[in-house]
Amino acid sequence: MSSVLVFLYTGTASQVAIGFFIVFAFLLLVLINRPLINRQLQTLQVYSLVTQGLNLFFGIMLITAAFQETAGETADDSFLPVLLFVLNLSVICLPVVQVLINSQALLLRFRGLTNRLKRMTAAKPEAPHLEGNSSFNWGRSFRLRSAGSAAVSGGGGQSP
Repeated sequence: MSSVLVFLYTGTASQVAIGFFIVFAFLLLVLINRPLINRQLQTLQVYSLVTQGLNLFFGIMLITAAFQETAGETADDSFLPVLLFVLNLSVICLPVVQVLINSQALLLRFRGLTNRLKRMTAAKPEAPHLEGNSSFNWGRSFRLRSAGSAAVSGGGGQSP
């Protein structure tokens, strides 16, 4: 953007307005196409374009205020420099906020994983009927029980 704008309407409000429209067009392209796979990078891209657009918009406002002063009108633009400072400071703060949010999410995931591992590795008490018999064959036991119940009911089951 800056390489093209250097040659167009140097030092005028039109130069800033053209920059604003270029940033707005790229913001729409980024929002529609979502070129970045990583959600955090996509958020940072959109935020930086919005910040650039707002900087250019406030630049247009400052140029308009300067024009009003030369025309003899009084303009109260004391809040614009403070607003520009806060806006540009937020560009530095957003990545830090994203890192803190993601680190909290990672910390919660890690705690959940460690709690799950603790539950899985905790000693489970064996069932009372299996005490001392770790090689119990459930398949054989089921066949023996079903054969015994068939013999009692007169079904002619095999006895062991």
